[in-house]
Amino acid sequence: MVSASYELLSSLIVDSKEQKYFYEVIENKLYTNTIIENGLSIDVFAQIRLLTPYTDVEWSNYLDMSIKTLQRNLKDNSHVFKRLQSEKIIEVLEVFSIGMRVFGSADKFYKWLNINSYAFEGKKPTDLLITSYGKELILAELNRIEYGIFV
Repeated sequence: MVSASYELLSSLIVDSKEQKYFYEVIENKLYTNTIIENGLSIDVFAQIRLLTPYTDVEWSNYLDMSIKTLQRNLKDNSHVFKRLQSEKIIEVLEVFSIGMRVFGSADKFYKWLNINSYAFEGKKPTDLLITSYGKELILAELNRIEYGIFV
């Protein structure tokens, strides 16, 4: 069965030569909202999981579920994430997309995410991803980095 979230995946597949990094899809907030409302399918999440540098432990933390539940869901081909979990997956994807644009590579961005940051009072940016407010703080900092505004 081809779902709306599978169509999203098709548009997320990145041609590295063009370096789109998901940004065009994430930029369309109304379309993204529709995807979240319908729930993200496990097959789309599995592809996002492969395209991003986050570990299963990190994903389970971001999604507020145990690692065993995440692994069980990954084995269930019919699983569809609830709205809140779908929204969190998209939020993490949005941060990854913008981080890729700012840093130019997944490795550089992932290293930045995992270093204690003065901007976040010594916390690692990755630790802030568990909340939507933390995501906004990270996006604001990425914006400052992109435009050369260092505090």
